Amino acid sequence: MLVLTAALMLQVLLSAGAWAEIAPPTSYEVLTVSAGSVALRVNATGSLRPKNRSVVPAPISGKVAWVIDEGTRVKTGTEIARIDCTEYLENLAQKKLELSVVEAELRRAKLEAQLVKERLTFDVRKAELTLSRASLLHASLGPPTETARAISQLIVDQTKFAMEASEREWQRLKKLGESGIESGRTVALARLRYERARADHLKAAADHKLLLKGDPQEDIDVAYQQVQRAKTALRLAQERLKGEVAYQATQVQVAQVSVDRVKALVNLQQDRVDRSRVVAPVDGVVYYPRYWGQPLRAGDPVWRSNRFVDVADPSVMSIESTVSQMDWPRLKPGQDAEIRLVAYPRRLYHGKVRRVGVLARDRSLILREAPANVMSFHVLVDVVEQSPELRSSYTAKLSIITDRLENAVAVPRRAIVRHNDGHAVWVLRDDTPVLQNVTVGASDATSAVIESGLDIGEKVLLQRETASERP
Repeated sequence: MLVLTAALMLQVLLSAGAWAEIAPPTSYEVLTVSAGSVALRVNATGSLRPKNRSVVPAPISGKVAWVIDEGTRVKTGTEIARIDCTEYLENLAQKKLELSVVEAELRRAKLEAQLVKERLTFDVRKAELTLSRASLLHASLGPPTETARAISQLIVDQTKFAMEASEREWQRLKKLGESGIESGRTVALARLRYERARADHLKAAADHKLLLKGDPQEDIDVAYQQVQRAKTALRLAQERLKGEVAYQATQVQVAQVSVDRVKALVNLQQDRVDRSRVVAPVDGVVYYPRYWGQPLRAGDPVWRSNRFVDVADPSVMSIESTVSQMDWPRLKPGQDAEIRLVAYPRRLYHGKVRRVGVLARDRSLILREAPANVMSFHVLVDVVEQSPELRSSYTAKLSIITDRLENAVAVPRRAIVRHNDGHAVWVLRDDTPVLQNVTVGASDATSAVIESGLDIGEKVLLQRETASERP
């Protein structure tokens, strides 16, 4: 983008006929040339804005139910607006009901998982005991051990000894009975004891004989098959326990996910209901944004995160303005500015340039005005003073001091004329207007510095301004 300097701007204006004609002025004022301090300025018009402004975005989407009056001074935490949350309250009630249902399902899933685990754990324990019994039975079959044979033989010998002892006792009592010394009942009881001992001996002898022969192979094979079946049953019970526990755990996780999801929706709706009450983030005065030129009203739709209201501190003000592409190169942050309000033109305020835009934009996009189709640069100036006269949206005229030259010669720009592809001024010599060539240096909208061509004390002629030319 081509940027015009002040000198080039001056040449353009001169070549376009913006200055006086070559003929000497017929009605003029006389200015005596002197050297001194010269302040070059850029003039602009802007609007007052609070320097410290907090934009309060709409916390939720909906319609404005109530909003505090614009211009009300509020404290931090003061309610400044409410958004209709009827829909969110209905959704909240629905989600709470849904939450109670999924929580009941979660409790049922956990209880079922516990019952299934206990039942299948019992089945596994039962299968383990069955395997232990079958293993013990199988281990007891087969050829007898030396210990088993010795114990069996000992039992045979003990029963034989008991049988022989009871037989001798019976024979003795029998003889005494025949002699009439013992009764028949005593003899009969002795014989009964003998028969019992004889039966125990015969049984022990038979068992010992069977033990020595060993268990049949068929019984061993049957016991082995019972052990294998018990092992298979235990493995199936363990796999069933593992599979069912994993399945039930999955069901519990699914139910938990449903609970977490509905809880999140409940929290979301509750958060929307809570945030329907808008409070001031800082101390200050409430300002409404203007959409389509209309202030904020109850019933207006708002969208989440869009600009809702502003809360600003009106005690410290700034001025938003724009400058042309020709003046922009002369501006930089920190420059001094003089400020006059249109509402109070006699009062002079002072300011400092805080920010100068770096991209040219349409003036309407910078100051939020009607489209102007004029490319300008944004300028932000902070007002030094504090006063109740400084109110938001007031129009202010800026005079930004861009340069200060000491011991410089300056004349009003209307004194300069175009001559022989250069610049000249009319000077008064011997009461006669004479055209004097000059070299023009830095300049602004009203003044131009003369680098050479004029001496101190010379009298320069100024074309008198008509009423229509005065600002």
